[in-house]
Amino acid sequence: MAAPDSTRIARSIGPVTLMRTFPVRDAAGRLLAFEIRAQLFGWQLARALRNVPEVTDVRSRKWWTGSPDVHIRFQYQGREFVVWEPFADSSRWHIGPEDHHALDISFDDLQRALAISHEATPNPIRSFLAFVVCCASTAALFFIWATAPVLDVLGIDGWRAIGMIVAVVVSAASAVAARSPNSAVVAAMGIGLLLGVGVVEGWHNDASPGMFDAIVDGMKTFWLDVALLFACAVIGVSAVRYLVARHD
Repeated sequence: MAAPDSTRIARSIGPVTLMRTFPVRDAAGRLLAFEIRAQLFGWQLARALRNVPEVTDVRSRKWWTGSPDVHIRFQYQGREFVVWEPFADSSRWHIGPEDHHALDISFDDLQRALAISHEATPNPIRSFLAFVVCCASTAALFFIWATAPVLDVLGIDGWRAIGMIVAVVVSAASAVAARSPNSAVVAAMGIGLLLGVGVVEGWHNDASPGMFDAIVDGMKTFWLDVALLFACAVIGVSAVRYLVARHD
């Protein structure tokens, strides 16, 4: 196998997460296939392939059907190509023609196109909507958590433990859904927590103070809980970022 190519693919989860390609050539220097590090999210590679010239009919494997070794099938210059993982358990994914005896076309351009493709700039509308949804869902979950009549059953420690677990899960899921495991998700959850505090305080206070005053008053009661839940949100996002970096 030849030495790893120095080119890198910029990934769509995080503008700084990069991936190297590893060309496989024969003795004459002809490209037989190329490899990439095993991916945590196969749909990212499928989306990158759809942007490559002469690539058509990109099909990601459904988890309930097909060979577990083959993650993606696509057509390149009219030939069937596959992205497969040997034994469905490997540190690299292999990209090349399905029929290795029919190498009558060159796909160096495919390898180079993937190596320079990137999606470093996220869609601003999608990012904004993801931010708003994350804020709103966090505020709603905090309100449910703070007002549900379960404290007498679980006790304060069990009540906080449930909130912390949910915060980790929601932050990790938001990072994956937003395709951006970074500070934006953490900021959205932080704002959502503050809004949730304000809503809870306003719900308890018949005087109906303004949102800012409600947040200030509510933080006198919930400051420790907000700090713990925010720390859990950071942990959830950091875990996703670590897993993505580990697979790149």
